[in-house]
Amino acid sequence: SSGGRTVVGGGVPDVVARGGGVVRAIPRGGCAPLDGTWMATPQVAGVVALIWAANPELIGDVPGTTAILRDTAAARAVEPAEDECGGPAALVGAGMVDAHAAVLAARG
Repeated sequence: SSGGRTVVGGGVPDVVARGGGVVRAIPRGGCAPLDGTWMATPQVAGVVALIWAANPELIGDVPGTTAILRDTAAARAVEPAEDECGGPAALVGAGMVDAHAAVLAARG
């Protein structure tokens, strides 16, 4: 959820997912657009589930799964005003998760 470097030297984030205006079900019925990293995180977890369903040999293989997420992420342009905290990679990592490309890569 933060930009920049971690205390162990890795970039943050590895990949990104849409976190603004995500429509979700709300209590007592209906739907509403909500914002925040807590809306993006389930999307990335869902892509991981799709990867593991497409290739069960990857279940629990965090480095392999992470590589697929990074390698198949769609590049995202960063506006000049957003170019802080160490450059574009520190803001969007490898890019926006791409579920379709990730599943195709997992299938080989």
